[in-house]
Amino acid sequence: MVYKRGGGLESLTYSGLEERVRALSEAFLEMGLAGESVAVIGETSPEWIITYLTTIITGGIIVPLDKELSSDAIIGFAKKAKCKAVVYSHKFSTLFEENSAEFSGVDYLIRFCPDEEVALSFDQPKKGMVSFLDVLNFGRKIVEDGSDRYDAIPVDLEKVCAVLFTSGTT
Repeated sequence: MVYKRGGGLESLTYSGLEERVRALSEAFLEMGLAGESVAVIGETSPEWIITYLTTIITGGIIVPLDKELSSDAIIGFAKKAKCKAVVYSHKFSTLFEENSAEFSGVDYLIRFCPDEEVALSFDQPKKGMVSFLDVLNFGRKIVEDGSDRYDAIPVDLEKVCAVLFTSGTT
């Protein structure tokens, strides 16, 4: 996959994608997000795709939200879907920072920032606002420590794995 980042082009191989999905899956398992509803909103990016795949792989329900929605709609849909986490791009930071009280049922507000290069921590993220890179690196540490829970995640082909909100005109 080739994508724009920082004014240039970057690439991510399938093995790199799998490594990140495995790491984020391990983090989600440890953070109690496996099997839960997770919303994702932002520009198309590797982080968006990794979140989508991770949520489904860990038995959760992905709730992709249109980045053109109003603030009220974003808040309402996250509540309606009973999301335990919302993963969002830095362009939505103000919305989530100013309205964090509206997300009382959401355990984690996870911000991804394309220019973020250094993780702040490899420790388990505390509930609240956290960095995508910190969550990813927490999962990487779990993988490095020898966890194989990712390979043992059961697959239920009959389970709902996505909730899509539309304008009703499509």
